Amino acid sequence: TRIPTPTGWTTMGQLRPGDQVIGRDDTITYAIALDKTGKVKGIEVMECWEEYAKVRLPEWRDQFKNKQRGEVIPKKTIELISGTTLSSVHISEGVSRVLTTFGRMILDPQTSAG
Repeated sequence: TRIPTPTGWTTMGQLRPGDQVIGRDDTITYAIALDKTGKVKGIEVMECWEEYAKVRLPEWRDQFKNKQRGEVIPKKTIELISGTTLSSVHISEGVSRVLTTFGRMILDPQTSAG
């Protein structure tokens, strides 16, 4: 699957971490795969040194699948993880930020050029 990046198109295998958020104990680096309409195909936690790293669990990450701009809302559409609330909130906010940026820059660039 081809994935758009700021420097052009790439594949999931060639993708390098592109976003970091502050976690409970350290920064968390993650990558997001989006389809051409801006829906989340998957999220992968690339680096997380936390002792309680439940943000790595597939069942938590799967709740982001098929979400698009405006649909990632911590506590409402995304369950937070007790014991690592800060990490789960910040990843959720980061995914929301990436979806918004993708929407503005890729899906409707004429309105962002304003």
